[in-house]
Amino acid sequence: MAFCAEIWGDRTKESDYSYPEFGRMLYVGSDFLKTFLKRLKRCLVVKVEISRRESSYARDSEYSYVPPYYRLFVIDSKGSVRSF
Repeated sequence: MAFCAEIWGDRTKESDYSYPEFGRMLYVGSDFLKTFLKRLKRCLVVKVEISRRESSYARDSEYSYVPPYYRLFVIDSKGSVRSF
């Protein structure tokens, strides 16, 4: 298998008081990725992001905005991973 995409979530609950959990992920075989990057003479930049919501009981169960946390990584054709 070269790669596989996965998307999940529960968007059936439509309420002002709940936010559904959801996410996306891409799985890639390391041998495939290294060969692909070497053939193209490129590196791959990957952004990993985590978003959260925090409830605020002072505002009648509304959710307050929390900025997402993210980190950037570079993967080269040898499989080395560096973060920024």
